Amino acid sequence: MDDEEWETISDQAIDLVHKLLEYDPSKRISASQALQHDWILEKSVVKIDNNLARKTLSNLKNFSVSICLLFIFYRETPSSNKPP
Repeated sequence: MDDEEWETISDQAIDLVHKLLEYDPSKRISASQALQHDWILEKSVVKIDNNLARKTLSNLKNFSVSICLLFIFYRETPSSNKPP
């Protein structure tokens, strides 16, 4: 992995690739082990803005209620009163 393409890849990522590409199956890491590799654990950290998450959930709930109300309204409204 001395090619130019690998120059920007972190040492941790290269280490994981080496371990995944090990020819000898008894030395190759398993999928479970790969998921516990430092590079995967470092990259899998998701930062969530709790305020944004709450607002998004609230918006989805309100949208869902609005759709339900529209459905009920149009179902109960005689067809002659429905908008074109």
